[in-house]
Amino acid sequence: MYQKIDTVYGLFAPKIYKGIIVGTKFDDREILRVGPDLGKKISQLGNLTSRIITVDDEKILIANKEGVFLLDNDLQITERFPILPANMQDLVADGDILYGTIKEQQGVLVTKYDYVAGTIIWQTTVAAANQVLLHNGFCYVWGSTGLVMTAINAASGVIIWQHTYAETSSPFDYNFQPYLTNRHIIVRYASENMHGLAAVDLQTGKEQYRQVVTPKSICVGRLIYALKKEDERNYLAVIDDDTGEDQLYDISVIVAQTFELPYKGLFIAADSTAIYIWSEDEKKALIFNTKNYEMIGHFQMETEAWYLQEIISEMNGNRLYLITNDGEIQVMEKKS
Repeated sequence: MYQKIDTVYGLFAPKIYKGIIVGTKFDDREILRVGPDLGKKISQLGNLTSRIITVDDEKILIANKEGVFLLDNDLQITERFPILPANMQDLVADGDILYGTIKEQQGVLVTKYDYVAGTIIWQTTVAAANQVLLHNGFCYVWGSTGLVMTAINAASGVIIWQHTYAETSSPFDYNFQPYLTNRHIIVRYASENMHGLAAVDLQTGKEQYRQVVTPKSICVGRLIYALKKEDERNYLAVIDDDTGEDQLYDISVIVAQTFELPYKGLFIAADSTAIYIWSEDEKKALIFNTKNYEMIGHFQMETEAWYLQEIISEMNGNRLYLITNDGEIQVMEKKS
């Protein structure tokens, strides 16, 4: 069903955009860009640790201790801007503006910064922050300590609402980071006895519904796909984000036939045509269609890496990126 068309080694924190992969080498001192029609390019930015902020049609934006830089497709510097405020992290770009966090002893400064002018526009103090999301004029800040979400007016820096949604979460695990749908912020949580997701109203911060599912989930359109385990059986959960109602599809037999150690945890990715369920340790994946949720294929990743960390889909499932824990990325293309 899929064939491997390329393999990239030693690339970390990748950002993928329209077939172009941009990431850092293992020591974060080089930027590597790979594209099907562009070949492979390595930056020549000196012996400095760099962070990739964004990759899109217009720019590759990075930052290091010497400033903020715009790069072209050949990873050559086209513009250079002032140095970021000290210790500014969790960066999100919106035009010439960067939003991020600066952690201090008394709390965290959520910061709006004009990187072209090199000036801070506003700073707002919150108790904790690990991620920044932008949506419709709001800056949403997630703090893993106590799982607190704060909504800030992006123009003024004024806090609109702040709520706590669960007792505990995993502060550094990608699987627990919130994400946006058309209607909600999906807050994922875990405690000793339960894990799941809560849908939070974007305007008010009020919880709209909650589902007990595995932490890893993904939204495509108005549907959220997740995995659920009940009475030792494995289910694909399809949640309608408009209503919060779910439909469960029993995949226990297929899971048992495919994976030797399903109890160690399964992960999920999706696009408009297919759902991909994989085992991190075994590096195997099942593929289900999005019409009637029947299995339509599977594959085994051939790699010496320990874990298959993530599957990213592009071009409506015609291209998959299999990302491992040690910087290997395999590019898969659907057979015609």
